[in-house]
Amino acid sequence: MMLNSLVMKSQLSILVPVYNYPCLPLITALHQQAEAIDGLLYEIIVVEDGSNQLETLHINSQIETLTHCRYIIRKDNIGRASIRNFLAQEALYDWLLFVDSDMKVLSSTFLINYLLTSLTDMVVYGGNSIGSDTAAAECQLKYRYEKRAERTHRPTQRALQSNRSFNTSNFLINRTLMLRVPFNSNIRTYGYEDVLFGKSLLEEGVGVSHIANPLGFDHYESNEFFLAKIEESLHTLYAFHHELQAYSPIIKVVDRLTKMRLTFPVGLFYDLFRPVVRRNLLGSCPSLTLFNIYKLGEYLRIIGQSEANSNDKMHLC
Repeated sequence: MMLNSLVMKSQLSILVPVYNYPCLPLITALHQQAEAIDGLLYEIIVVEDGSNQLETLHINSQIETLTHCRYIIRKDNIGRASIRNFLAQEALYDWLLFVDSDMKVLSSTFLINYLLTSLTDMVVYGGNSIGSDTAAAECQLKYRYEKRAERTHRPTQRALQSNRSFNTSNFLINRTLMLRVPFNSNIRTYGYEDVLFGKSLLEEGVGVSHIANPLGFDHYESNEFFLAKIEESLHTLYAFHHELQAYSPIIKVVDRLTKMRLTFPVGLFYDLFRPVVRRNLLGSCPSLTLFNIYKLGEYLRIIGQSEANSNDKMHLC
């Protein structure tokens, strides 16, 4: 049955960046909702950002059979920031809905909820919902981390620090604004592109509105893969630490340790116990307390390696 609702937004580009994930069920669900909204001008653009898994590419290629859908394959991975800028440039319509490829549609009114938001809300974040309350998931560090953070996902909590609570997984943005304030394309590695984008919006005087319109996810990487992503994100944090100075709890802790001249002893202590910490985090009962210690310790190691490299270059000169 066609929905005959009066919507405030009549144009929508649904944009989905993908990297080696079978997103056909997500696109099908979004397509069904868009088709059911009377008078909506819409498109769905899915871009493979250097995906190389042939089976996944074959599954996702079926997206081309859906009306108003474009499926683009890019051979080279350009990163989470640049691929979103590319999608915005490709889009035709006034409003852009960015959705991560591993999310799941939970509500039959998901698109309507966004279309009914005020025209003055230039950026709207809908949030996410954690799934997989199973014994197997309890062994996964990513699941434990997200589950503990779940209480901060409510719109009232997110709105307390609206731009810092921004996330790229599920948000609506005005296309003109997005083209004027793009993601930082200098970020080529994993992590923090959403934090810097929220900061850029704030500097432009644009606040992020928060609503209860979550997408769900229950896809959790192995502990080993998750730690590898965290390590990559810490390198990103260090590369952009000047820009992220006021936005990172890790940087704040390091600044305090530096003032107290404790970075070296804390780093040394971490190095001694690093194998024990990693063994726990890679095991079947990972500790979130040790995970926090791990992130701080790894960041201190990155600082130490960078300083050592700088000293080596000075000696060469």
